[in-house]
Amino acid sequence: MRRASGKHITSSPITLKRKPASRTNTSTTRSVGVGKRSDKDIILLLHNHFHKIGKSNVAGFHWMDKEGNGAVTSGELVKILKEAGISITNARAKELISGYVTLESVMDIPGYIRFMASAYTYKDD
Repeated sequence: MRRASGKHITSSPITLKRKPASRTNTSTTRSVGVGKRSDKDIILLLHNHFHKIGKSNVAGFHWMDKEGNGAVTSGELVKILKEAGISITNARAKELISGYVTLESVMDIPGYIRFMASAYTYKDD
């Protein structure tokens, strides 16, 4: 590509890094008290559970969505995590997904994708 001046435009590789915790999305860096799992640990365990039962993350969303309404509630998340061997309270599940829910306090597919991706840091090798 050329600029109006006729010089070539070169692009440098893009590096994506986790932003510092903000008021709207503290769940990626928040950790909880002694003996409790961090948000990242819970998300990775959920991902591993889906892998063990032969489901992709997207198929896992639809599997968690017991009502079939395209949204996952904190209660549905608690049930699936319990199946995966992770016991958390409904209040902890609400806190876990709080940055990814709609106005109805449910996690839709775009929110779920952001939720699952929040456990990972992306950067160039």
